[in-house]
Amino acid sequence: MQTEPQISVGKLESRLNYLVGVTLMTNLYYISGLFSLPSILPIIGVLIISAYYFFKRINYSKLLFHTNFWMIIGFVVFSFFLYIPELIFRGSAFNPNDILRVLIYLFFVGWTLSIRMTWEAMARFFGLSALWALLVLLVLGFVEKEFPLLFALLLPSNLVRGNLTRIGATLIDPNTYSTALVVYFSAFFTFYDFVLKRGKFILTTLLILPVFILIETSGSRQGLLLFLIWLFSLGLNKNWKATAITLFASMVVVFLLVLIFNEPLKNYAVQNPNTSVARILFPAQNKMSSLSDLERNASIEAGFNFIKSNFVVFGPGAFGYYEAYTNSAQNHGATFPHNGPLYLWTQYGVLSLYFLYLVYLLSKRAIKSGAVLFFLFFLIQFLILPNSSYYFLPVYLIFCIDTRYYYQVFQKQTQLAVGT
Repeated sequence: MQTEPQISVGKLESRLNYLVGVTLMTNLYYISGLFSLPSILPIIGVLIISAYYFFKRINYSKLLFHTNFWMIIGFVVFSFFLYIPELIFRGSAFNPNDILRVLIYLFFVGWTLSIRMTWEAMARFFGLSALWALLVLLVLGFVEKEFPLLFALLLPSNLVRGNLTRIGATLIDPNTYSTALVVYFSAFFTFYDFVLKRGKFILTTLLILPVFILIETSGSRQGLLLFLIWLFSLGLNKNWKATAITLFASMVVVFLLVLIFNEPLKNYAVQNPNTSVARILFPAQNKMSSLSDLERNASIEAGFNFIKSNFVVFGPGAFGYYEAYTNSAQNHGATFPHNGPLYLWTQYGVLSLYFLYLVYLLSKRAIKSGAVLFFLFFLIQFLILPNSSYYFLPVYLIFCIDTRYYYQVFQKQTQLAVGT
């Protein structure tokens, strides 16, 4: 196997890399209220650390290969280009928040790629950082579950949203939080052998129950769907006939269990209407589900109306988007479109086809590198959440897929299938 020249990386830099990674993976800067600090200070700290090591260690050959690089460069370039007419004709205020966030992600990904020169080192990073992030989110989730008001005092936005009945931990949104639990749990399970040598079954068994409890308590239908997909994926193998039989048998078992325990489940739904299972199986018992669906539909309608107002072709870019969209959609009482492609089109117009092409390219890489499960996680979040393009979880999934594919193509290493 071909190897790249090794570089000397000190313990401090390595530990800082993990610390920054877990901070981005869990949005830990939101917890800064605990120390009476504005959240902007930890963000600036993460930006400075990542940028310093990014420019010190930058490996162009790896960075230019990654989808994250081209997607983030597209965000920046297109936004500057589109903001000029937006400023001239609408006078929208300049809002750099999203672009600043994705630049931090780019700096961190570039830094991480440059200091880990083998697949084994990268796989260990993915597995270990996923474990740390998962444990942090589990602890914060259970604290929020048991002491919601106390936790909300640390995250004032929870109080504003009246979201005390659902768990979001430092990720605020229950859908993002539950998705993160599944993604990090799956990543740790996938790369376990690069982190620990034995005890995979025992540790997985210990973690799977708290993960499920918090997903169920969060009330996220998306999170429960991803969790079930991960469970089903355990029965997948290269024999497509056996895979089809496994999936069919799993669906039959689930159907029979729901049928047999219909009455107890209905009673559970009545007593716990905000849980994920209750919202999926008995939506009539939960007004929040109906309101959520109406909000999603209204947000999509508002998105299409905004696109029409820009003659389908144009968009304000990320810098002028918030003011332009808010002014357009306020009559609909709707938030940003709960659909990734539509959300990007409202921002970039026809230029969003560039980003959709990158998603297509990512799907091909996922298939060739055996990372289809990670791409499926990415795709579900991309299609359901409104502004997932600017959050770290999709970046992390793209990072995993591209890196696996990179080492498979350029290092000619064969043991890269999921679970190896």
